[in-house]
Amino acid sequence: MAKKKNKQPAVARDKGTVLEVNRNFPTEKVEKFTNHDNSHKNNTKTQGSTKIQDSFDILKTKVPKDTLEALKDFKEIDNFHLKLNRFGRFEDDKPIFFKSTKGKVDFSIVPNFGDFDFEDNLTKQEQIIKDLFGEKYHKEELKTSYRLVIGGEATVYETSMRLHHIYGIPYIPASGIKGVVRSYIIVEKFESTEDDALNDDDFVKVFGSGDKAGKVTFFDAFPTTKPTLKVDIMNPHYGDYYSKKAAPTDTQNPNPIPFLTVENTKFRFLIGAKEELKSFTIEGIAIEKWLKEALQNHGIGAKTAVGYGYF
Repeated sequence: MAKKKNKQPAVARDKGTVLEVNRNFPTEKVEKFTNHDNSHKNNTKTQGSTKIQDSFDILKTKVPKDTLEALKDFKEIDNFHLKLNRFGRFEDDKPIFFKSTKGKVDFSIVPNFGDFDFEDNLTKQEQIIKDLFGEKYHKEELKTSYRLVIGGEATVYETSMRLHHIYGIPYIPASGIKGVVRSYIIVEKFESTEDDALNDDDFVKVFGSGDKAGKVTFFDAFPTTKPTLKVDIMNPHYGDYYSKKAAPTDTQNPNPIPFLTVENTKFRFLIGAKEELKSFTIEGIAIEKWLKEALQNHGIGAKTAVGYGYF
């Protein structure tokens, strides 16, 4: 008799709470489908003896009828922003990109970045910065220490991932980076008192104030190579309580909510100014060092309190 294979758990739990989905996204082999590899027309990826079905199905989207008719034979979309946010799968009128039944993954959205050239994108961005500031800029490449959750985008899902609307890739907006560095400095050097920071000339020189623009420019941070995306799970146990329908009792059913994260990915952070960057210091510390410290010690994005968003 053949031995029964030991199945890996589909989720990791701690005292009944689902912590994460124990499965990596399909990557290289599935993405080659966009290069017309006919062997992937069924939109699956094999891991050992397990096939992972892509959640994308043009017939289960909510696109207009004429769009559906024009694209009905499409098996894949090579812009992940469009695939996730404009051609999302619906079941029972509910948007869904991940589904599992009794520990088995039924389908999961497959990230596809087409033939996007990550290195070329960084080269072009750096050239733009040189055109603006000459050599008066600083770049810092940092890798996520765990997972990164950057949301803030309009979405039909319960959670969102920030994706570039043209390139379709995950990125960290400049405004978010500037905000994190600013907040970190206020906490560390001004005892969390913003008014004290705004009375500091060096702080205002970098970040500006209500009536004055800052002199340091922060830029969007892009991945240096193809990013690794992974589904994670948050598992609210007291949904009725949070919606003010009932008391927080153990009789309520958990409500697992999948969300997308970036994992094991290096990003390039850039700042520039029309003056030498070494002239921008706050409490004697250069702004370049503040940038790195903020990302390593404060983190960026959602769920930093539980370890996400650090570099």
